[in-house]
Amino acid sequence: MSRSRAPRSPSGRHNNEDLLIWACFTAGGEHLWLDVEDIFHKAYELAPNRMSWRTRGDIADKLKCAKALQAIEHPTKSQHAGLLLRRGEYKRKLSVKGLDWCEQHRKMLERLYGSAQVPAASTQDASRTIRHLESSETFKRFRAKSVLACERWELAEALSCMVDSDLSVWIARLDRLMAAAKANSRRDVIDFVEASRLLVEKFFDTRDSVDQ
Repeated sequence: MSRSRAPRSPSGRHNNEDLLIWACFTAGGEHLWLDVEDIFHKAYELAPNRMSWRTRGDIADKLKCAKALQAIEHPTKSQHAGLLLRRGEYKRKLSVKGLDWCEQHRKMLERLYGSAQVPAASTQDASRTIRHLESSETFKRFRAKSVLACERWELAEALSCMVDSDLSVWIARLDRLMAAAKANSRRDVIDFVEASRLLVEKFFDTRDSVDQ
């Protein structure tokens, strides 16, 4: 039986499937369920020459976007398997794996498709980030005891991160959480981020020493 392939890295050249995943990220798909048309519109904003009609550069070509989405979600041939979550016919959101993919390859994706259209994180987005953290048992224990003692997987869960994510992804999650904490004047979250940075350093120092 054939299986979906593991997600590949961005191609390094313009590619509609990579662009659509990046468009979902820049449109807020980390936190929000987005209508596919909103993702298509963001893809057109980021790459209008690529995602427009051949004869009318001012009109977004939804067919190109729809084909890219079909390729992403193909059950056996997708090169982006597991990067998007689906709710019904029209709603999509980045999975944790999809968010990791965008953050891990952010520099390349920004170079290819730009990020000038991406707004700064809104207060609403910052509040969502904090609410997710507050729902985690790891943060609840930290707030009760002012000590961060947890397993790697527990911190990964609190940060919406994968256990085997690259260090750059962990740092990006902590940077985003710190920005949200400062925007909401949350001293308890700031303290959690600072403690988490030390713990993440230990996680990676331990792994590096084991690998050597």
